[in-house]
Amino acid sequence: MNRDPSPSDTTGTSPIAEIPPVSSPPPDSPPVLVAQNDNNTVTDVVVKDSNGANTVIPASPTMSANYGPGIVVIDRLAYSYVQRLNGRNFAMSQRFRAPISGTMASVQIYLPVGSSSAGYASGTGGQIRIGVYPDDNSSAHRPNMSENPIAFATFRPSMASGTFSGAARMFPIIPVNSSDSLKAGSLYHVVYEQTDPDPSTNFANINSTATNMGSGRPARWLSPTDWGVLYGERASALQAYSWGDATAQPYGGLYYVPILQVRTTSGESFGSTVMESGNDRNREWAVGSGNPIRERYTASQNRTISGLSIMTSSTAGGSLKWEIKRGDSVLANGTINDSGSGSFATVKSLSYDQGVYSWYDVTLPTSIQFQQGATYDVVFTPQGGSEWHFAAQSNGGQWGFTNPAAFTESQAQAYTNGQWLNANIWNKNATTYDRTNWRVVLH
Repeated sequence: MNRDPSPSDTTGTSPIAEIPPVSSPPPDSPPVLVAQNDNNTVTDVVVKDSNGANTVIPASPTMSANYGPGIVVIDRLAYSYVQRLNGRNFAMSQRFRAPISGTMASVQIYLPVGSSSAGYASGTGGQIRIGVYPDDNSSAHRPNMSENPIAFATFRPSMASGTFSGAARMFPIIPVNSSDSLKAGSLYHVVYEQTDPDPSTNFANINSTATNMGSGRPARWLSPTDWGVLYGERASALQAYSWGDATAQPYGGLYYVPILQVRTTSGESFGSTVMESGNDRNREWAVGSGNPIRERYTASQNRTISGLSIMTSSTAGGSLKWEIKRGDSVLANGTINDSGSGSFATVKSLSYDQGVYSWYDVTLPTSIQFQQGATYDVVFTPQGGSEWHFAAQSNGGQWGFTNPAAFTESQAQAYTNGQWLNANIWNKNATTYDRTNWRVVLH
């Protein structure tokens, strides 16, 4: 497994040019073990209402209590080996707890591309065997590959020198043959194995969403068991894989979760496809009172909103005003306070200086109603001379991923030169760019 920075494009026109990774831990290294803390433990979120009473925002395996693009956040991309390297065969598992029952029709993933020296892919991309297996029900929750897969496919990327002629082919929708159905509430693993006759020369690795371990896991409200990435290795096809879990424990300083959309034969779908990060000192937003930001929602159904969470950090303390608005009408408002000297800090991750952000949780004074089809703005405005930092992210909607895997019910916007513009994570001063979000969640 290696680490892969988010694609960087200073022109704002093509989010696919990637920078080669620096060296990482050997692929057979064990995960780095760290002490668990509040950021890294999935728990209910307890916040205080305006009267000082505790209100619980529940951790929810189905995520039904949470509504917004910040359910999964990203600091950078990271890819898993699906190849033969240094005499070992490597496989990847994307583990999920099925939120619905149904027969799988396809999986859609994100393939990194580039020269073989970059390590993303090589040659033709090889031949990838895909199997959807039940969980082994152990405490480690590995794929049970002694069982027959409930769905399977053979995928040939058909690359040339480890790349594609068109960017859209990096996000293939892969049909699967199903012999059994998903059962809601059960754990499954989509396992990817390279079966090319020359798997050291022809291979394609697979991207994941990742966060720096000091920032906590990408999916704060979701158990690592229910949405995770595992890496497997073995010396030969005669052996069973030895599996490690890059979501339960950080690997190479990063937590991984899948970039995956599952579609069923009935037309339903699920997953998460957060795939590009604006968390870089050249791309994050330092926001003052004159340039607020907002997340613009268009609700797909009626919803009751009782709280909000925002991931941000202040430079020198102060207050951040929040408002939920419909047009010019303010439906709810309040302030978030940092009474200290500021919490914003950076860490070095590959060649980037990346921000370390904190979650702020708020209970609304009174619950409000979102109506289907109506537009609402969640606005954040620093007060006085305070400065607050925000990182946007891409949800994958521009590459064929669909809601709810790509959260396209809202759009990140920034107030720039007297007008609201869609936030462009590649270049803040470039033309508008959609399918981006701030790290915000409503409850």
